[in-house]
Order: sequence, then C-alpha cells, then structure tokens
Amino acid sequence: MSKMQSQNPRWDELNEFVTSKGWQIVDRRAIQDGEQDVIFDGLNRIPVNCFWTGKVTPQGKPCETQQALKDWADKLPPPKPPKAALPARKFVRNANMGDEERLACEFKEVKGTDPARAVESEVDEYVVAYLNADATGSIYFGVRDDDHVIVGVRLDTTQRDELKRRAISKIGVIEPAITPDDYEIQLHPLYENESIAEPIPDWFVIQCTVRRVRNREIAYYTGSKHLYVKTESGRQKYQGVGLTKYIINAYLKRKK
Repeated sequence: MSKMQSQNPRWDELNEFVTSKGWQIVDRRAIQDGEQDVIFDGLNRIPVNCFWTGKVTPQGKPCETQQALKDWADKLPPPKPPKAALPARKFVRNANMGDEERLACEFKEVKGTDPARAVESEVDEYVVAYLNADATGSIYFGVRDDDHVIVGVRLDTTQRDELKRRAISKIGVIEPAITPDDYEIQLHPLYENESIAEPIPDWFVIQCTVRRVRNREIAYYTGSKHLYVKTESGRQKYQGVGLTKYIINAYLKRKK
C-alpha cells in the first residue's frame, strides 16, 4: 500500500516495523479520530488502530503477530508536541505586520459575508504551493496583501468551527495525502492596541502554517487536480506544457 495515501502520524514507525518483519500493510480505513491499518503476516490479518494523537492499539484475535505489534506499540516514545510554526505575537488592528511577503509568508484580506467560504476557496491552493516548493511557511488571513496592515476577520463561535471544518476538509483531499502534523490552523485574537489586555470579541487573524514534509512526493495537487508552487510574490499555477516541464524537472531534481 502506498505511503502517500496514509494520514497516520505513526506511519513511518509502523511501516519500518512491519517491513522489518516481512509483513505487509494491505488495507486502510478511516475510524473516529484516526485510521485503521490492516497488517498481513502471510496467515493472519491484524487491524491496528492509529489515532491522530499518536496512540497505536492493535486489534483482532490474539496471535503471535498481534502480540509482537502490541509489544512494539507499548515501546513507542510519546508523540512529539505540536511545533510552534512562528514565534507568538500580538495582532493589533491597523498595525503593520512588518514582514514583507516572501516565500515563507503570505497575506490575504478576507472580504464578504462568508469568511469560512473565503478561506476555504484558497487555503488548499496555498498549502499545495508550499508543499511543491518544499518550504515551510504561513498564510495569514485577515491581513491586507497590498500594505500588510492587520484588519482581522470577524468570526462568531459557529463561524470559527465552520471555518476550521471547511479548511481541514479542503486540505484533506489534497493528493497525495498529507498528515495532520504537516499543517496547522490557528485563530489569533485581535487587539485594539498593544496596551489593552482583552482582545476584541469575535475578531481574529487566521494563520495556516505548512511544514516541510519528510520524504515528500514529486508533486502535490488540490482536490480539483490543480498544481501550484509558492513563489516570492504569491503562488504560481502550472498547467499544460508548463505542468509537464515542472513534473519532469521535479523528477530529475529528486533523482540527483
């Protein structure tokens, strides 16, 4: 089974252990808060529940292979805590971000009455762009891209939940699939000025951070089958002859 299809945060460790034993991962399905991989040892099929928290629990009827998987799972180190993508900062209305848009930083103002849809319409394109650029970076929604002034995004409780749900769903259909460890969506409270301790109710700056992927694939596509690459000034869409040349160059670069 191809590695690119898995969103299991323990995939590398599980795959290494299974391969070392001469077994195979032959099936996979989604479960609540994780996925279930099925291990085949030539005789038995052992389901293994792998949760996004990093917890691994072998299932099925007791057998020698299941016990070996349990022993392996018991020895796994605790999952690493989420990495902070960028230093924490206070987001103040009408302040300037100070960062020039570059490869690691992108600003987008959110307009209209449906902020969740506005973010959803572009978030996967930027995630794919960073993945294809083999770079770590953040997109800040709620910051004007022309002068980098923080304007924020108004989101009530329902809209906050809807925005995260839509964004995660859109990122979830990127091909090849990435894991929850490869990106992070944060809602930063917005403040009226530096001296005020309490944030403005229901106003936020949305930060979507994409991290470089270990053992990355040659190319990543949005759910609508489009390929983007992050540039210093934004994102570039490849199609037609340009797409063919990009794939060839990416393949040759990886083979070096």
